[in-house]
Amino acid sequence: MRPEDKVRIAHMVEAADDAAGFIAGKGRIDLDSNRMLLYALIRCIEIIGEAARQVSDETRSRCRTRMENRGRGTAGPYFPPAAASHREITV
Repeated sequence: MRPEDKVRIAHMVEAADDAAGFIAGKGRIDLDSNRMLLYALIRCIEIIGEAARQVSDETRSRCRTRMENRGRGTAGPYFPPAAASHREITV
């Protein structure tokens, strides 16, 4: 994997961890009534999207193949192992 892709994936995992931390113990009403929380989550999603967009085709292909070999198919986006095993987020 290219060094810059490792950095991008690390940014994605960090943003996912941040988002999970922001919403831990919160419900939908908190999201509806707290604009700062809403914007923080939106920013985390933007960071994930920006980093994912810049991951090389080579790394995407390798990751897709790894996921297929695990029997998960390619129905959804690839998440690195740290993010894939991340606790479920319910909001």
